[in-house]
Amino acid sequence: MNIHEYIAQKIIEDIRLNNGFDEEFILEIDKPPWIEEIRKKIKSSDFEKITKLVHSSNKKIMSFGINLLKEIRDTEPVKRLLFNIWDTSQDYHVRSKLTYRLTDYADLDISMHENIYAFIKHNWDTWIAEVTRYFGGADNVLKEVVETRIKNGKPPESKLWLRLCQCMAASNKKEVERIITEYENSEQPLVKKVSNDLKQKLEDEIIEFKAEKATEDIRHAHDIDEEDIIELAQYPIVNHIRRKVREQDIELIIKNFVESGNDNLVKFGISILREQRNNNNVKAFFFKLWNQNGDYTKKFKAMFRLLDYPDLDITIHESMYDFVKRDWDRFLQGIIEHFGGTEEIQEKIIGRINNKDFPETKLWVRLCQCMAIPDKDQAEIIIDQYADSTAPLVSKVVKDLKQKLKNSKINA
Repeated sequence: MNIHEYIAQKIIEDIRLNNGFDEEFILEIDKPPWIEEIRKKIKSSDFEKITKLVHSSNKKIMSFGINLLKEIRDTEPVKRLLFNIWDTSQDYHVRSKLTYRLTDYADLDISMHENIYAFIKHNWDTWIAEVTRYFGGADNVLKEVVETRIKNGKPPESKLWLRLCQCMAASNKKEVERIITEYENSEQPLVKKVSNDLKQKLEDEIIEFKAEKATEDIRHAHDIDEEDIIELAQYPIVNHIRRKVREQDIELIIKNFVESGNDNLVKFGISILREQRNNNNVKAFFFKLWNQNGDYTKKFKAMFRLLDYPDLDITIHESMYDFVKRDWDRFLQGIIEHFGGTEEIQEKIIGRINNKDFPETKLWVRLCQCMAIPDKDQAEIIIDQYADSTAPLVSKVVKDLKQKLKNSKINA
């Protein structure tokens, strides 16, 4: 008998003798390999004794009791107890443990699976932290979940979506993405939905990680490769960086990026100052950049930052429109670069038009951006929606763009 079997036997004896358990001790044994050894020794006749743990006022002990019931889950009293607790308890720790025990039933109704998934999503960070602790750290997750449970076909198959969620606790995100991608076209609707949800979540996590690192590099004046700068300046990652910029970062950003003389660094620096636009010094700096002659890149980026001010004088809007028209092709190229190419550019522009966080006065430039949409018929449909605008500049821009679209069709 090895040490795990010996301790498991002692714990079973304590359960059968109604001996109490220390909460800290429970936290140590309610995870592999201890819990698996203890379960092996559970018998149907232990149900009453385990029920006392399940009804404990201590939520950790209660969760431990629920976990022990796995090996005798097919008995009717256990099944009835588990479903009753799910229906009556709102405690996170209890419900979290039940997500595993209820999904052990191969015939569990799909609506119940969906309810459990909704619970996990609602408590995502806490749930993932528990998965990490349960498997003894993020480095162990893939081995325990993929090798031991998914690949070995640990039943039931209907529990696969939950296993994919567990994979998100792993440290190797590239491998997690590879595994999740395998199931994005699954014939099981919930598995397919979960796979696609997790893929998006994973992308968001990677973006957040890159944004955090970039922010730290900016604050410590670390060199950032120009190729990385180009990526960081694109949507959506640039928005994550903007939200992290603080007032104390302004001087460094201006010195190391905006005044660097490198176009890519200049564009990036001006762009990430957006969330600090209400700082008087930043606002004055944007106007200074706009009023400078000869530097297209600085004027282009400063224009978008100044357009974030809803009280910007109409004469400045008009001068900006003249600036756009003077170098139309360069303007469109700048838009395409910002959005990371033409793929999904239509959706991104529409998203900005409908986003109430942007001032309505910025609409005219959004319509100009529509001209970067590859499908010109779709671009025209969007622009046409504002043909009756009462805003003089928007009305003028719509007419100009429609004429431009008409001319391009004639010349095609």
